[in-house]
Amino acid sequence: MSIKIIATDLDGTLMAPDHITVTPFTKKILLDAHNSGVKIAVATGRALNLTEGVTKQIPFADYVICSNGASVYD
Repeated sequence: MSIKIIATDLDGTLMAPDHITVTPFTKKILLDAHNSGVKIAVATGRALNLTEGVTKQIPFADYVICSNGASVYD
């Protein structure tokens, strides 16, 4: 069975300890997965406008799940 989607939380999971930065290593791994056909989703309790810093760092993310799952954007 192959991986079809990677969904990751932001703070304490995807983001570096500064809660602002996605490390180059993490970006590379996610981009490699994306280029292999795996969908990338970021999930957070934050509102959509507070995810912009992350989505600028990983613009290839397919989905943003925000507001504790109340909204999903592609």
